[in-house]
Amino acid sequence: MNSPHRSSIIRRSVVMVAVGLTLISAVSTAWAATPVPATAMPKSVPASTSTSVPTVKSTVTVMPFTVQGSMAKDPGSSMGSDILAPSRVAVPTSPKPMGINSENSPNTTLVGATAASGSMTAIACTPLTTGNTPVAAFQSQWQTGEAITANFWGPAGTAGKMEPYADGQRLVQYFDKGRMELATDGGVTNGLLATELINGQMQTGDSTFMARSAAAIPVAGDPDNVGPTYAGLGTQAAVLFMPATRYTRTTHQLGQAIETRVAADGTVTMPSVVNAGLGPMAVSVYDDTTQHNVPQAFADYRDRTGVPAIGLAKSEAFLTTVKVGGVQKQVMVQVFERRVLTYTADNDPAFQVEMGNIGQHYYRWRYCS
Repeated sequence: MNSPHRSSIIRRSVVMVAVGLTLISAVSTAWAATPVPATAMPKSVPASTSTSVPTVKSTVTVMPFTVQGSMAKDPGSSMGSDILAPSRVAVPTSPKPMGINSENSPNTTLVGATAASGSMTAIACTPLTTGNTPVAAFQSQWQTGEAITANFWGPAGTAGKMEPYADGQRLVQYFDKGRMELATDGGVTNGLLATELINGQMQTGDSTFMARSAAAIPVAGDPDNVGPTYAGLGTQAAVLFMPATRYTRTTHQLGQAIETRVAADGTVTMPSVVNAGLGPMAVSVYDDTTQHNVPQAFADYRDRTGVPAIGLAKSEAFLTTVKVGGVQKQVMVQVFERRVLTYTADNDPAFQVEMGNIGQHYYRWRYCS
């Protein structure tokens, strides 16, 4: 038999258990009804055409995007990244670390982008530095270029570094005047940097691109010039990139003077009458593939340095006024696939034709705000 005392203890235990269950149920109900702050909610990736690159703080990483579109030629061809018709950008694959000379110092940043809008988000920036030397894979091409003309490549702005490309990575190195890339077959290529800066399509594989804003960086002169910029040339001055037959009196303007002007904001002013001309600022060559005229100064320079390093003409040549060393000067400018060339009549003859610092410009566009 149970004693009265023991029965009392059992009854009290049952009551306590019941009270405890009631409290647990009440707390659970209240917790479920409490809204979760937006910052704590997981973000799903919508079935849209783009996604953003997440911020990277401790390690510099590029999130490779794949653009599904049409691409007729490989990146080494003359028309490589200039005929893209992107249809959508896929969700990025797993991030790949930069590798050699990874810029992961506290002062380093990477630029991310939303592929649909092209808006940029600055994470940090390490500018090109001095004191670097061409890595072994690029030493021969650098020496060959510098032997052709002084400052053909300019100083190395980075050590060798790995950049995501296709389904892996490739070794690249940035110079003032361009970028060298080590291909899978051991050859050395030079990217179509001018094309990417103007189109706002950063090449991430033989036929894949990351959609970004075109570069709001002046194509020539001092870094603080208002313009013309790569972005301005691709929009306001887009007529210069149309085949010459679209707006000139004859397809081949051989012997005709370069008189088209472009303002700092990209506005184009064409002469009402096309005049004949002679010498460095008159047309002497026509690039049939891209359908653009090339003045003698640039044609002679390209003959000396080689088409693979310069590329074919992407635009018609034009005149503009830019600040050089703090002094306003009129220069003739033309965009080629890989370089931007300038001609300054009052320079020393050895430096009348110069290449823009497109390696600096591209690095700034890709990695800096």
